[in-house]
Amino acid sequence: ICTHTHTLFDCVFIYSSIEHDGLGRYGDPIDPLADLKRMRLYRSLIKKNGLMFLALPNGPDALLWNMDRIYGPLRWAFLTSGWHVLQVFCSGGLTVPSDTHTHT
Repeated sequence: ICTHTHTLFDCVFIYSSIEHDGLGRYGDPIDPLADLKRMRLYRSLIKKNGLMFLALPNGPDALLWNMDRIYGPLRWAFLTSGWHVLQVFCSGGLTVPSDTHTHT
């Protein structure tokens, strides 16, 4: 991902990647907050009122070392802090209101 850009995007698609950040499986440094930091970075790359489409594993909060994270109500709240969540589609049992947070 490019971290030195002045380009802002209308839309960003994230599919099955953020749950691996910071777990070292793919040679990245161990960082328990890497997924949260990545979400902050994405927010800085999206235009105001832009959209992010995010696909990730959901269900009861879990860490499957060193494969991935499962996002349940606890981690989801941290992950989406600062975002306005428009819609949530789940197959793993995550239940959250669609407007959990407001974009800052």
